[in-house]
Amino acid sequence: MSAGALHGDGINDALFHHIWQKDELNFGPSINIPDTIIYKFGQPVQWYFTGVDGKVKRKHKQTIVNVKIEEAMTKRVIGSDIVASYISIEQNEGKEGQAPPTQIEYFDREGLHDFLYNRWKENSGILQRFVEPKGTKNAMIRAVWSPKVCLLERRVNNRQLHDKRFGLYERSITYEGPEFHSSAAPLRGNVLPSQIQRICENIVSHVGEVSFQKNRIKRMVMNFKVDAKDRIWCLYSSSIRLDDEAFR
Repeated sequence: MSAGALHGDGINDALFHHIWQKDELNFGPSINIPDTIIYKFGQPVQWYFTGVDGKVKRKHKQTIVNVKIEEAMTKRVIGSDIVASYISIEQNEGKEGQAPPTQIEYFDREGLHDFLYNRWKENSGILQRFVEPKGTKNAMIRAVWSPKVCLLERRVNNRQLHDKRFGLYERSITYEGPEFHSSAAPLRGNVLPSQIQRICENIVSHVGEVSFQKNRIKRMVMNFKVDAKDRIWCLYSSSIRLDDEAFR
């Protein structure tokens, strides 16, 4: 994977590959990543997840089939009817210097089945298992990391996640949709912010290690979620900037 694959704005599927890679001592970061399937040219091509040992793993290509994807996305559903989300990246639609627009949609079991078996995926994107949030409303934490500072913000959807009077999108969307669907909310205490900062630092350090310091991240925007058991889930990156020397 080239440095250019990591550098840029928009949903970054290359980062999953770098997190999954092992360093020279066969180590990788302990990070919770929900089942995440990368789609290219209409087909699922990679599947990343965190194993029971806390390590990021990648499934063999012959196991990336619709029946297995459907099973993984729906087997742990306990609360809401939402089982997965798909973030598609529109090709070459962004103006020069801007990230191509991203579109996110949410699926219940029926919607996921239709997506897997009936729909043509014209844009690349990532299908991700929905992580049930802590509390009654969907919320996400965004970390803007740089070597000197890690800024954290949180957005909480305005609707109750289980209120089926509203559509899946309206009661789930946070950062990837119009602001009127969600509200900014403070992060209280010191424990969670320090945990998220440490995860970001571990990712940056690991990416440097596995690329032999060719990919030195100088700025990164990561999106996280906290579940009912207070586990922190790393969902995806929406912007990465590398040290300019990576391109020399």
